[in-house]
Amino acid sequence: MTGVPASTLRSWERRYGVPAPHRTEKGHRVYDDHSIARVRRLRALVEAGVAPAQAATMVAGERHADPPSPDLDPYRLLCDRILAAIDAFDPDRLEAEVRRALLLGGSVDVYERVMVPVLHALGERWEDGGDAMAQEHLTTEVLRSVAQDLFRLSQPARPVGRAILACWADEQHVLPLYGIAFRLAQRGFRSFMLGARTPPAVLAAAVRRLAPDLVGLSVTLIPAGGDALVAAYGAACGGVPWVVGGFGASSLRRAVEAAGGRVVGPAEIEAVLGSLRLSP
Repeated sequence: MTGVPASTLRSWERRYGVPAPHRTEKGHRVYDDHSIARVRRLRALVEAGVAPAQAATMVAGERHADPPSPDLDPYRLLCDRILAAIDAFDPDRLEAEVRRALLLGGSVDVYERVMVPVLHALGERWEDGGDAMAQEHLTTEVLRSVAQDLFRLSQPARPVGRAILACWADEQHVLPLYGIAFRLAQRGFRSFMLGARTPPAVLAAAVRRLAPDLVGLSVTLIPAGGDALVAAYGAACGGVPWVVGGFGASSLRRAVEAAGGRVVGPAEIEAVLGSLRLSP
């Protein structure tokens, strides 16, 4: 994302204290948007001929600068550009604008600050039908393509855990799965994506073969099948901790909890991961 080799990042951190990434409990560096912006600034100064030590001092001195105006928020500006491309019904421009998001930050920020707001904006237009529905289908396909690329790039080289992610039997909206996958990747989890319309039998086979530490299921619309289908998903997990998220999940809470699972929102996934007992 920054074009700076890992060895140089470690050297700058050790010598100058810039960047100063957060650390996981296992000591892995986690770079947030602020850290990434500082690395880019430091690199630009060095390439302009400033000595690294002096450049680091300059960047460190900028830490107390006034925050940028919301009107200049690059994520908000990009969302506006994407929506303009959607309004123009220009597929090439739309894909180009969406892929600009890959230059702004990490996968979680791209998903939560670009993809989700764009989808919400489209959802508000859904009742208009006609062009609005066509725009939603077109945009979803572009976002899914970019999310797949981000998914491949974000998978940890040395995972600390494994997760299987899938949609409920009749659920075809897969983008929420990528949002959870990106959060899992931040915590060092590798995700295996089963995708849309995954019935319990398919999930059970994947659990047997992949031996995950966690199973995540997504449901947007209130599903058919009742408590029996929920129980079938619980059995398919075979004792592996499992969670259900999405707009339709709250309607299943009682049955999910009775089957040994848990209904969660995006923020609650952190607590779930913290409670897992990972295999060595």
